[in-house]
Amino acid sequence: MLTHTSIFLAILATLSEKAAAVCFCPIECFNCRDNGEIIRHPIYKPAPCNDMESAQECEKANWEIKDMQNSLVPLVLLFLDDAVRTENMTMMQAGYARSLVSLALEEDKPEGDCANGLLTDTPIKDTLGKCFSPELLEQCAIVRDRVNSYQDNIPVKLEGFLGNNTMMYNDNMTLYDRSLELNLINGDRVVIHPKMADLIEMVRFRGSIRTARIRCASFDATTIEIEEAGAFGLSTSTAFFLTLLSATSFLWL
Repeated sequence: MLTHTSIFLAILATLSEKAAAVCFCPIECFNCRDNGEIIRHPIYKPAPCNDMESAQECEKANWEIKDMQNSLVPLVLLFLDDAVRTENMTMMQAGYARSLVSLALEEDKPEGDCANGLLTDTPIKDTLGKCFSPELLEQCAIVRDRVNSYQDNIPVKLEGFLGNNTMMYNDNMTLYDRSLELNLINGDRVVIHPKMADLIEMVRFRGSIRTARIRCASFDATTIEIEEAGAFGLSTSTAFFLTLLSATSFLWL
């Protein structure tokens, strides 16, 4: 037999339309008994839901960054292996250069936090049962807005690490000291090794190819919906149904 709760949830499911990067907050009775017994003054309000679409869009953005990195690393390895094979670099020089590339790839890498705020009960104003996660919603956009500058800065970071006199290579030497020792730079931090200069140029060229396609379509669509609603808060339609549900609950008593 249909209860007033199931009828209300059916109305919500019928009237609510799917939107990007939102989840449906089910209406639950927060003071009802576990055995389903109807009480005199039930309290209904939206329950949290998992904003999976925002989380998945965030994960996709992070994957695009990782994919870009994975496409660059084999090129670097191939370049350095060839430099060693042709005796244009020593094994020590190549290994050190590879380590600096890894540092440059991780430095200021844009990365969304795809777990924080997954469970949310933040409603979109003037919608019926739609909730979104303010924390998760912006994560994809953070990555998207930083990806181009990140790619452009990888060769800059790589060259900067060569002359870095604050970061330690080991207990006794800075990166600057080690770069000097390996004859990769001079005392003025200018790259003097031809193959090291070529490596930096190759990384720069690869970074100019925009293969990380981070669109954040759900973020854009949801932002528009929130802006059109004016703000987020308990919608008038949801509030009306909550009032109606609480009122009709007396009819079953």
